[in-house]
Amino acid sequence: MSTAQRVGAVREPPSPVQAIHQLFPKGTVKIPIKTVRGLKIRSDNGLEEHGFPDVMGTSAFLWAEPGDKLTLIDKNYKFDIASYQPMVEDKWIYTYDYSPNQAWVVYDRAPSKNECAEYIFNKKMYFRLCISRADGADLSDENINNILIFEKRDVLKFALLSDSHYVVNGTWDTTIAEIWAANRRVKFDGIIHLGDLTDGMLGKDICHDYVNLVLGDLRDIGVPVWVALGNHDYNYFKENKDTFTEGELCGLYLNGNSPRYFVNFDTHKLCFIFLDSFDPDRELKYGYSDECVSWADETLRVLPDDWNVIVFSHLTPLSKLQAWVERIYGEAKLMNVLTAHSNKILAFINGHQHTDHLFNDEAFPIISIGCAKCEYFLDYKPAGAVTPKRALGDKTQELWDILAVDTAAKTLNFERQGSGNDRIVRNGKAEWTDLGAPAMEARTSRPRKATCV
Repeated sequence: MSTAQRVGAVREPPSPVQAIHQLFPKGTVKIPIKTVRGLKIRSDNGLEEHGFPDVMGTSAFLWAEPGDKLTLIDKNYKFDIASYQPMVEDKWIYTYDYSPNQAWVVYDRAPSKNECAEYIFNKKMYFRLCISRADGADLSDENINNILIFEKRDVLKFALLSDSHYVVNGTWDTTIAEIWAANRRVKFDGIIHLGDLTDGMLGKDICHDYVNLVLGDLRDIGVPVWVALGNHDYNYFKENKDTFTEGELCGLYLNGNSPRYFVNFDTHKLCFIFLDSFDPDRELKYGYSDECVSWADETLRVLPDDWNVIVFSHLTPLSKLQAWVERIYGEAKLMNVLTAHSNKILAFINGHQHTDHLFNDEAFPIISIGCAKCEYFLDYKPAGAVTPKRALGDKTQELWDILAVDTAAKTLNFERQGSGNDRIVRNGKAEWTDLGAPAMEARTSRPRKATCV
């Protein structure tokens, strides 16, 4: 897990409306570099060595991700790169030993003789730099930032969670504390909750208070918060009669706006589409109304072809990807619309399943996110799902993601916080990745069907 080096002011959360335009800088962010004159990095072990008048180097470790770039702007100089992997050796924990670089990293590659004016990173790594004159002469008082530029891609980063199902004496206090801590490190551009903030089993008044507690905690972080309404949010679970009307629901969760809406990141040419997927008054309660599907079609149709879209919903778009009901209302119509606009869609992301799942058999990847509530059972899971093991009081208690969206590369990186694995969307496919992932129990269950939940 990396420390993001983007710098951004804290923004007050705007009111969600049907069309929301967030303005963020596009392109790259320049990172200042500090060097020490006379310092070089030894090629045999990656350690510092001092006393060389013809070189200057970085004592600090810089973090790079794929697509970040070093550009030489003064051709009278050259630069070399030493790379380090974010790995921890057992001896630094279990013996009286200290990392010689005062960093839990493993030296990966000797300083390379870079003959190019530009270097583009193709993997995550820590690195250090050595700068020298092309003619071999000694250095004087050069400022590296007038010689070399380090640019990080301006990747949008979000906290992504689903199915927090707030309960008294539950784990929400720990979850929100972790999101707060991550925001201090990452500087989120927003928070996405995929629905089911509470269980929806009690009266409207108390559930109203619980929703305000959860949303208040998230909004207090100081970034926009967006919610996809879940079935429990209607206060209908276990045939609870004290349900929210759509107007009450939207007033509580969405500041009175439509249950379906979009968020535009104009300078990134990125659109988030949030769909509503439950109607307690409809015979087939789970699914997408004709109005919702028509709205999604129009919203996608008017977007230029060079825009990227991520569709968020509580419910998956395909009945075969869930194990609660036999049929989903409007499934065929919705899939026809999404497939027709699949050239714009990076992914469809949903919750509800209480399990992680990747599906690549459609024109766009469909990704299910496990539940933030500490819960572990293997019933009611679709075929191919992976249910991370959970337990109170250890690292598996929590489950949510840091979602990094790189529109230039058309990639989505899901960095799992707590139990489960990291995932990535690239080249139009969703994949598991093991780098930095915590231990998990990859188990799938036999799907079971429920007629009413």
